[in-house]
Amino acid sequence: MKKTSNSEKIKLLGVCLISVFFSLQSIAQCGMVSEEKVVSLSHFDNDTDYSVKDFDQECINAREKNQKITIENTQFEKKFRVFTTKSKGNNKVFEDSKGQLWFYCNNNFKPSNLVVYDGKNMVTHKKIKKVKVNLVSSITEQNNKVIVGTQMGLLENNDGDWKLYGNKDGLENIVVTYMTPFTDGSTLIFSQLLFKRSICSFNNGTFKDVSLAGYNNKTITSSCIDENHNLWVGTAGKGVLTFDGNTWTDYGKETKVKNVRSIAMDSKGTIWFSGMEGKFSKYENGKFTDFSHGGGYFNGLTSNVVFSSGLLIHLTIVGSLGLAFTPVPALIYGGLSVASGFIAPDQTSHGKIVIDQNDNAWVLARKKGVLFCNGSDYQTVEEKFNSPKTKKVSDIIVSKDGKIWMTDSKGKVYCYDNNNWTTYTAKDGVPQNPVLIYEDSKGNIWVSGKKSISVLEIK
Repeated sequence: MKKTSNSEKIKLLGVCLISVFFSLQSIAQCGMVSEEKVVSLSHFDNDTDYSVKDFDQECINAREKNQKITIENTQFEKKFRVFTTKSKGNNKVFEDSKGQLWFYCNNNFKPSNLVVYDGKNMVTHKKIKKVKVNLVSSITEQNNKVIVGTQMGLLENNDGDWKLYGNKDGLENIVVTYMTPFTDGSTLIFSQLLFKRSICSFNNGTFKDVSLAGYNNKTITSSCIDENHNLWVGTAGKGVLTFDGNTWTDYGKETKVKNVRSIAMDSKGTIWFSGMEGKFSKYENGKFTDFSHGGGYFNGLTSNVVFSSGLLIHLTIVGSLGLAFTPVPALIYGGLSVASGFIAPDQTSHGKIVIDQNDNAWVLARKKGVLFCNGSDYQTVEEKFNSPKTKKVSDIIVSKDGKIWMTDSKGKVYCYDNNNWTTYTAKDGVPQNPVLIYEDSKGNIWVSGKKSISVLEIK
């Protein structure tokens, strides 16, 4: 018997497919398909409330009515590469010296598992050394070892081998609330137990207490190292502190920004601070200049949550009255109430401040949207640059090429470049409810949202 060649097999397959096509068409003409239902993907661009769920429902409804479904506008290519995850929205990221990305969550409302991108795959971690890593205060690196701050101690990764540091190793308080690298090569670790907070330096597995005079038991929220190698730290309710390696200096009374959310330094060495009360400030030539955009970061009563194991304790902030927010931490562990510093008013980066290439400050304010400040006065970016509406913006960065990138919680990404705005949507691969945008060392733009993390690869 003559053997059928590959080319003949392909011809036979083509004939079969054509036959199936005409058979289905004949069935449709005989009345088994009542009418055509056109489902358009253009809704994703034109209707901010239209979601993938709505699209699926349209298709389901059409099938139930025995309608033929035709999808319009399918000839597009996603600009973002999408990685599906089970995360609820990792709102922080750290890039290590190997280029791996560690997506984590410090949000008390929606704890989300640690997700690590190794250059090819996304790997999800629920527990490491029996410690849950769905709520991480911060991640940094020391001597090529990644260290992770958790509510049960300090985790250190040495080429895949994990070690957990706790009380017996010299970490006085096991609840790590914040970490930052210091200029001497050590890592400053802020931790607490009950109402006692402490600071220690961590270097090569050794802890050293540095809770010196002037620290005064404050909760740290943000940090920055200036040109003179001093560490600036923002606090929850107590303003700004500096640390020179030996002494803490308290600037809390010199600026109206008390609940500091973000610190940044421009190319001239000016330090910028943004707070929760609707205020931001700069430190230049030895003095503070305060700005206030009115309306308050929180207008009226807003509920905040402090992390607890099996329990959420709600606090109330009266922002419009100017009351300082001093969190009352509580963590139920083994029947003992111990303190926790995992504080997040919401999952977005409201209060974040970034500096562009011209040393202008961009402030992510809640009620006013995104503000632009040239150092002397400010206005909204909608007024200044005719931008899209920014009241739903959840994060903002300045990329190395000077572009301004923003995520919108409605599922959009905005890019501002040379007076032009570009909008990316779900059809481009933007995740649902994006809460984080980040530029990696290769210039790629990453966006983290609900159930997925996407990357816009810059060629």
